[in-house]
Amino acid sequence: MGKRFLKSLIQLSKHLSIRLVLVSIIAIVPLNILSFFMVRRISALYQDKLIESYNARLELYTADLDAKLAGINNTVRDYLTAARLSLLNFGPSESEAVAFTRIYEDIKRIRASVDIESVSYVRDNKTGLIAVSHSPYQYGYRELAEVKEAMSERAAYGVDSSYTLLASGGTVFLVKRYEFARFSFGLLFDAADILNGAAGILNSEQTVLKARDGRGEAELSSSGIRLTGTESAAPDSVTASLSVIEFDIVQVMPDGYAAGALPVIVKNLWIMAFVSVLALPLVWLIAAYNVLRPLKNVGYALKEIEKGNLAYRLGDRTGTFQMDYIYRAVNHMAEEIQSLIVDSYEREIEKLKTEAINLRLQIKPHMLLNCLNTISSLAQSGMNRQIIDFSMYLAKYFRYTTRQSDALTPLEKEVELAGNFIDIQKVRFPGAFEFSVTIEPGAEHFNVPPLVIVSFVENAVKHALVADRCIKISVTARLADGFLHVGIIDTGGGISPGVLERIRNGEAMRDRMGDHLGVWNSRRRLKLYYGDAAILDIQSEEGQGAYVSLIIPPESHFIKAEGRDEYIDS
Repeated sequence: MGKRFLKSLIQLSKHLSIRLVLVSIIAIVPLNILSFFMVRRISALYQDKLIESYNARLELYTADLDAKLAGINNTVRDYLTAARLSLLNFGPSESEAVAFTRIYEDIKRIRASVDIESVSYVRDNKTGLIAVSHSPYQYGYRELAEVKEAMSERAAYGVDSSYTLLASGGTVFLVKRYEFARFSFGLLFDAADILNGAAGILNSEQTVLKARDGRGEAELSSSGIRLTGTESAAPDSVTASLSVIEFDIVQVMPDGYAAGALPVIVKNLWIMAFVSVLALPLVWLIAAYNVLRPLKNVGYALKEIEKGNLAYRLGDRTGTFQMDYIYRAVNHMAEEIQSLIVDSYEREIEKLKTEAINLRLQIKPHMLLNCLNTISSLAQSGMNRQIIDFSMYLAKYFRYTTRQSDALTPLEKEVELAGNFIDIQKVRFPGAFEFSVTIEPGAEHFNVPPLVIVSFVENAVKHALVADRCIKISVTARLADGFLHVGIIDTGGGISPGVLERIRNGEAMRDRMGDHLGVWNSRRRLKLYYGDAAILDIQSEEGQGAYVSLIIPPESHFIKAEGRDEYIDS
């Protein structure tokens, strides 16, 4: 099972299409995968560097913001001298209204010393009066009213309170309170103004920024700012801490922001990696249509030509110059082969025609010379009656052979000619022969080559003759599976083993009397007429006679050659 499977794999690997797939898998696919991961790695490194750059810029911004807030803290600390602390805790020695106004103006100047949108307030803890100061046209009445309401509540006493978050209407403030016994004041920095400064780092409207201290978050986005619960930073974010106010500014990047910020060359590498992978099926289809399909057609055409269908032709166009040339070359090759085969066939036919006529003509002088010698002998003996009979037999014989224009003749005519030949021989050798014919019904109409059977009867007469003994010659014929089986038997002296071997090898016999072409001629004619379909076999033992077996195929096996058996009419 394993060997069969391995053999199937080996056979499958010999297909050109399979090899193209393997080349794609072994060479092209790994390269594309490597390219994909290289681009991915480059993109990841670039995004890491980009985030590092954003983080550094945000840290620069928070450092500047820290410096501003620290400056305000120092200014407030410088403001809180012993005299002012006494005023804030124990009240003024002069008019309370004047002291309240002076404190208000002082805190207003401190607020205006930094370029951050902010609100300052002063509260008289005794009367509950609150006065606020802010940038012109920055906040509405409602927002200021909410600030006053929120700041009216007393916070924990002291000057070291941490910054807290306060939502007032649509605004969120970072609040720093300074609480004293008589007067209190505070600074409220607009979280939106602080975070908008950081928003410019990414230059993206979709950027979300958060300021948080563990108790809550001020979240700034394109929809506004809101106070939320504590949340963790998003994965794609940069964070910077504000040491003065103990807050973190978290800059969250939108999905795909870092990828969108990649340089054009990196984006193109991504596109090329994806396109190269997606293009593989398209490349395969193009190769299959322009290479594999034409080659398959060429292979089919060559199989048709190999089977002998020389009329098969490929189409003229494939879509490529190279394949069109191959198509034309295959068609030209088929035309040349067809032309060569036709020429070769015509030359072979002409050769067979000439050879067949020559073989037929070789019989006539051989027979004629023998008969003339017989007539001479009869004339010398004064046997006029025999000469007349012999001449009549001879006339019938030569009339048949010289006027026979068909390539094949019915068996009954061949047997009749053989009987006529025996009659001629009986005149030459009285009492030396007995001749019998046995033909099964239906076989008498079977067509056979002219003079083939007569040639073997003649050989039996010529070579089987034994002095003082009557030789029996018989001809039998029957049909079997469409083939004619003919047997020619004589009871003569037989054939020596050496001569029989030479006859079976197809050699022309030669002795002191000259060439003996009868058997060779017949074998050759059968070969020309039927190829290997006709069978000739000779069996003999010296002193025991001979048996000639002929198996002649039906006429459908006859190799036709126009004019092959034309005779010269004498």
